[in-house]
This record gives sequence, C-alpha cells and structure tokens, in this order.
Amino acid sequence: MREWDDVRRLESVLTYRRVLSSVLALLVASASLTLVVTPASAGPLTADPESAAQDSEVTALASNPPHDVQLRRVGAQGFRIWWRTPDISGQSPIVGYTATLEPGGATCTLGFDESGMAIPNCSVIDTDLFEPGVEYRASVRAVNEAGYWSAWSAESTPLTFVVIPGAPQNVKVETSSPSHLRVIWTAPADSGGSPIVAYQAFADPQPGSCIAQARPDTNEYSCVISGAWGLELRSSYRATVYAHNVVGRSGPATSSMSAEIWDRPDRPTDVRVYQTRLGMLDVEWTPPTEDGGREIISYVATMEPSGDSCTTTGDETKCTIVNSLNPDAEYQVSVEAFNSGAGSGPTEPVGRLPSPSVPVDVVMEFTDSGAPQARWNAPLSDGGSPIVLYKVRVDGSNQVPESIRRRTWSLASRWQRSSPGLSRRSSVGRVREGTRLPM
Repeated sequence: MREWDDVRRLESVLTYRRVLSSVLALLVASASLTLVVTPASAGPLTADPESAAQDSEVTALASNPPHDVQLRRVGAQGFRIWWRTPDISGQSPIVGYTATLEPGGATCTLGFDESGMAIPNCSVIDTDLFEPGVEYRASVRAVNEAGYWSAWSAESTPLTFVVIPGAPQNVKVETSSPSHLRVIWTAPADSGGSPIVAYQAFADPQPGSCIAQARPDTNEYSCVISGAWGLELRSSYRATVYAHNVVGRSGPATSSMSAEIWDRPDRPTDVRVYQTRLGMLDVEWTPPTEDGGREIISYVATMEPSGDSCTTTGDETKCTIVNSLNPDAEYQVSVEAFNSGAGSGPTEPVGRLPSPSVPVDVVMEFTDSGAPQARWNAPLSDGGSPIVLYKVRVDGSNQVPESIRRRTWSLASRWQRSSPGLSRRSSVGRVREGTRLPM
C-alpha cells in the first residue's frame, strides 16, 4: 500500500506541473507573445539557431546575451574567444554557448559540462579558416536548459589574424671593427599579417648575437655582434638572422659568405731614439708579438710636442724624424703599429736622454805659426748615449777682424780644428746620440 501511495503522490506532482505550465502559457498568450520551443529531441546545442527563440518575438524564457566578449590569438594557429556569462539565464540554467567569427563564420561551442567555468571560452584552431592581415570580430550567444537561445552579444574588439613572418633577405656579414661582426640584411617580403617588431642576428657558429628594432621608414637593417661574446681571432663566421612579429619568430636566413675575426695588433716594444745627425732623430723599435690576425702593413713614429713623424711600410722597424730641434725643449717619441684593419695605439712615449756634461780642461793655445788651437777632454758623462759631435765657438777680440769674429765650427768626436788670428777665449759644446742639440 505504501508503494501505491508514493506513485499517487508523484502523479499529483506531475499533474500540478502540467497545470502550471498551461496557466503560464495562457498568461503569455494574453500578453500577445508567441513561444517557439526548441524540440527536446534536438537538444539546445544542436537546434537550428535560425529557429531559436531569440529570432522570434518571444524572449521571456531566454537568457540575456553574454557580454565582455574578447578575442585573443592562439599563436599563429587561430583564435580563442572569452566572454562573461549572461546576467539573467531565463527560466532555466545556461547549458551551452556558441561563438562565431566574422568574416568567414567560423564557430566554436561550449557544452553543458564546461559552461560552469569562471570565464567561459572556446577556440577556433584552423589556419585554413583565416587569412593573415584580416581583422576578425567575435560574438557569442547562450542557450538554456529549456532550449531557448539568447540574442547575439555585442561584437568583440577586432583582432588581426597573424602568422609568423617570412625570413629576412640579403643577409651579409663583415668585420666592422676589431673583434666585431657587422650583420646586414633587408626586411622579409611577408610580415605575416602584422608589422615586424624586431630582428635578431646570431654568429654562426655561436657565440654572439645582436638585436635591431624594426622601423617603419626603412627596409635595410644592420647590427654589430661584439667581440665580448668570445668571437675567436682568425676564425671565420657566417650570420643567421630571424624576424619577429607579435606571434613568433621567422625561419632563419643565413649569409652565403663568411667574415674572419681580426683585432688590433699589439703595441711595438723597446722603442729607442738616437740622434746621429743635426736636426734628425733615428727611431727604432721591436715589432709586436701579436699582429691581430692581419699582417702589419706600417708603423708611424711621432715626436711631441712638434707632431713631426716618420712612417715605414711592411716589416721595416726604423725611420728618421726630421726636425729643427730646440735644445731647451723636452721631446717625446711614440710608435704605433697598423694592420689592414686598425692601429695598435701608440706606445708609451720615450723622453729624451739626459744631456751629456760639458767637455773639461778646455785650452786655447797658439801654434808656432800663430794659429789658434783648442784642446779639451771628453765630458765626464755622455748622457747615456755615445757622443758623436763637438761644436767649437771662438769669440774674437776687437783686434780680430770681423770676418772671423765669433766663428763656430762643428768637429767630429776627437777631431780639432784651428784658425789663425783668433783670441784665446773659446767654448766647446757637445752633441751625443739622443734628443738634445746644444746650439
């Protein structure tokens, strides 16, 4: 008997629900509304959208449309559509959504088991459905358990479909400065539907890379891979360049030719300065131990502060600076080596050697014929370089003819010269190998 009571109670509930539905239908009819119900057998997501409730005059039992629709790229493969659930679900819970993309009409759906997520979304992943560079917009509608579809939502902000760009073109590499590689290229023919934002160049083989930002005013680019990456001297490198847009990196573009890394040569060593002739400096040095990966082609020796210099070519390591030297000035000489790419930088300047001391025991005497004759002994110090020349000046008295008064002679070391009719006053100067000439 208890089982029959339960059956009667269930029948009463069902009858009550049928009556309530009839009353509700009459109320709707009295308000001049027409209800179009999606057949239960079809299911809410398989019903013909064109025959759904939002296309009729009746929307009372359908939900409000979804809102805050957003469109995002899924790499270079398609789009993901996000939205917020309707504020009102109608007479029954939301059980699904359909999203569509225009132009083209590509769609995706979100079923009952997924519609409870915090931020509903679905994706359209098919590159054949989209064209790079074209703007797409998304809209979404909801269906509730009773089978009623909402109106379409407002369209999302448009978003351009983008694929990875084509590879850069015309890649070249050269050695631009010591231990550096300069990479040159032009923009790809295809940007993938979105402007190129940057390029990245790599040394091949590694290590080393550089980046160039894309610019709207040019298709020609370059960047320099620094030797600080560890590029090896005398090694040859190619360059590989990639283009980047908002979704990814292009394929590689590699230079057909390579460039060899070179560096500055080391500085020369053991700079030596000699003065063997009046007004001339002979400069010698030892070649650097490292030529920087390229043959040394010249040297330049420079004297300061005058700036006078001399230059050699090839492997010659000696040259002569011609200058009217001032005995009271300080001169310094430096040498720089050059290979075909760069200079070594000047050596530490070499100052002139100390002057020799004055000759000693200077004596002026006359020969039996009356000719004056000057004699002296060598200086106690040669200043660090052999003495090569003496200068003798004789001051005549008033009785000496003007033609021979205050005459000066230059004598080679250990030589003597005399002239008749001169007074007994004389002074002897000295010259030694180096940088100073007393005048």
